[in-house]
Amino acid sequence: MRTKVKIGWAVILTFYCFVTMNAFCADSNTGLDKLLKPCIDDQTFAVIHVEAGKFNLDALVSRMLDIVSKHSNPDIAREMEKEFKAVQAEVGARLKSFIKAGGKDIFVVFSMYDFPYFFVAIPAKNQTDINQENELYQYVEKIIENEFNGISLHISSNLILAGLDPTIERLKSISAVQSDALGKGFEACGDTTIQCVLYPSQDQRRIMAEMLSQFDSGSGALKLETPINELEWIALGVDMPPSLSINLTIQSTNQEAADRMLTFVKSLYVLIGQMPQAREIMPELDQLLQRLTPHVQDEQLVLNVTSTDADSIIDDFIARPLLKARTTATRLVCGSNLSGMGKAFLIYANDYDDKFPLDLEKLISTVEMPPKGLVCPATKLKDSYVFRGATLSTSDEPGLIMAHDKKGNHEGGRNVLFLDSHVEWVTEDRFKELVELDNEYRRKKGLPVIHAD
Repeated sequence: MRTKVKIGWAVILTFYCFVTMNAFCADSNTGLDKLLKPCIDDQTFAVIHVEAGKFNLDALVSRMLDIVSKHSNPDIAREMEKEFKAVQAEVGARLKSFIKAGGKDIFVVFSMYDFPYFFVAIPAKNQTDINQENELYQYVEKIIENEFNGISLHISSNLILAGLDPTIERLKSISAVQSDALGKGFEACGDTTIQCVLYPSQDQRRIMAEMLSQFDSGSGALKLETPINELEWIALGVDMPPSLSINLTIQSTNQEAADRMLTFVKSLYVLIGQMPQAREIMPELDQLLQRLTPHVQDEQLVLNVTSTDADSIIDDFIARPLLKARTTATRLVCGSNLSGMGKAFLIYANDYDDKFPLDLEKLISTVEMPPKGLVCPATKLKDSYVFRGATLSTSDEPGLIMAHDKKGNHEGGRNVLFLDSHVEWVTEDRFKELVELDNEYRRKKGLPVIHAD
């Protein structure tokens, strides 16, 4: 496959989501490690496997919409419903096409030989041999050619391997190994929709321990190197809606090591609870971490979150912070737009005798401002910003308002761009004060007064 540009791990992850969006299946976890043997080497340390037959996209979208309608205002709920429905339609169509082409399972494989990148392994349906004439191979090849750069395909036994060119070249001559830890991890995951197994080698654990030993928690409460040295594998199994559940298993070398691992986890939770940023995002963090504390069972740490528990955790602890984070992210993107305008204004003024344009649209035609930079992401509407700088110049007061959000774009306030190019998030009351100060200056200078909104 011809490489167009060099790409990073995020693009490969996008490929994984693009083709399937967590939607592939297997009848059982028995033998998954043997199925993957052609692409497992001595430096492989993690594998993710997702099952499609158990994945219910409609139920997932319905659950997410229920959460949104319960924990956000009607305007945000309507906007997010449009987004979810669009994703549901697109991903649902791709999922059906993948399965129709013979897709069944997908594996994402991480090896230190490729780190921080990874590759994707897709077995043929019914684990039969595959070739380039196979419908599944042609489907995957078409997706890559149309949507991605720098990814190649290779067939190894009954596996379609997709990854960066250097990775694929390496896999063509791989020295495959059988991993007992990988098999045990898959078994511990159970018959869940998504299975993740982490099984670092002894050398990898030693390196991790050395790195973690340099970590300073500030409290002296964490001894990180011992639990890592005594870790054998970690298995995480997740079932998706309509019955969301989670099981986590951490295998240690013996029961005493498992006890030490539990102490480490509790100490880590204490450290997380001391982070102001974490508490700001999730005020009830202590209660959540308590619900997510595993228990020792022989040589293992085990955490089982039932469907009822998972629903309770989402509703009581996770939903509101996630929706708040989404709102905050939208607000930050809006502020970034205004910051971009500020830079564009300075470029324009440098070319036009320190004067600013008569309207925002001039930035598109004169300094190549991208049109989407003039659209607030909260509304996705044109003319979502108010421009106040048409009669100003670079010699005017730096604290004057150049542009700002329209009222109602965001809850609780708005982003404001000042003449000196800095952007502030202000409450509505503070915004009114800024407008009055702005107009007071305008009156003194004989400039047109512009009232708020």
